[in-house]
Amino acid sequence: MKKTRRIFALLLTLAMSLSLLTGCGGGDDASTDEGGGETSGSNELTVYTAFPEAEVAYYFNAFEEATGIHVNSLRLSAGEMLTRVAAEKDNPQASLMFGGSTDNYIAASNQGLLEAYQSPELSNTPENYLDPDGVWNPIYVGAIAFACNKDWFADKGYDYPTSWDDLLDPKYQDMIIMAHPATSGTAYTVLATLIQLKGEDAVWDYLAELNKNMSQYTKSGSAAPNGVALFPSQLVSSGLDFLHFFLLCFLARRNDRPGRIGAFYLLFYSIGRFCIEFFRGDLERGQVGGLSTSQFISLFTAAAGLVFLILLSRKKEPGQPASEGEK
Repeated sequence: MKKTRRIFALLLTLAMSLSLLTGCGGGDDASTDEGGGETSGSNELTVYTAFPEAEVAYYFNAFEEATGIHVNSLRLSAGEMLTRVAAEKDNPQASLMFGGSTDNYIAASNQGLLEAYQSPELSNTPENYLDPDGVWNPIYVGAIAFACNKDWFADKGYDYPTSWDDLLDPKYQDMIIMAHPATSGTAYTVLATLIQLKGEDAVWDYLAELNKNMSQYTKSGSAAPNGVALFPSQLVSSGLDFLHFFLLCFLARRNDRPGRIGAFYLLFYSIGRFCIEFFRGDLERGQVGGLSTSQFISLFTAAAGLVFLILLSRKKEPGQPASEGEK
């Protein structure tokens, strides 16, 4: 356990690329029936996206609400998305590439994989972010950053790293996680940045030294934050399920009244789930007021379990004599 915590103590998350962009993929074939592409009047849209699933849901839900068009999405790293679109060039299976770093769209455009489209909203976009060839559309600018486990740094008394060279310190051995540039557009942007900073020759020496401190290379930039030492909510949830099982078995042996075990389960599970939600590490889980969606639902399931228990306690068991007032 101590080793695991040390491995995840420093997370290098490549938080986005310098400019993450979106464009239409598949060329003219995307508007035909061939190869699985949607027709021009289709009520469904297939999208390859490099955005995290929790984030992209906001965009697609808003789009569906505004247009009535259902979005079928597949989450890929930026590099995987480009590779897949290139492989499907003659038989496109999606109509849109959404998210990913600029270099992927430049490469896709140069390979003839994109149908040119320029959104009217580009009038609000600074000119230096626009595609000079008028093919793809920029949608936001992100930053590359180091994300650190503040508790580990406080415990060790270390200062946060403030430069790429700081990451070469031996104290970070087996503690750094980052995406691999072969599959991640974010990591590819990091590689390009380091080449500009250190030169084409010296950068490989730097990467060889950095590799000594690496714990893991992830497939996508968004996966790197998952390596942080988070609260193990899934394990705790599994432990609670086992505890519920033994408690319910114990209660079943002491009381065989029909329905009571189910009511106890509703109550136990709801309380446990409500508490665990405070410790979950994922940021987007849906909100109802100040509660997560699961916590909101847990309030009703707990109330239902409690109501069932009260009703069952008032129900006379078979063979039980009636009270004086019921005679």
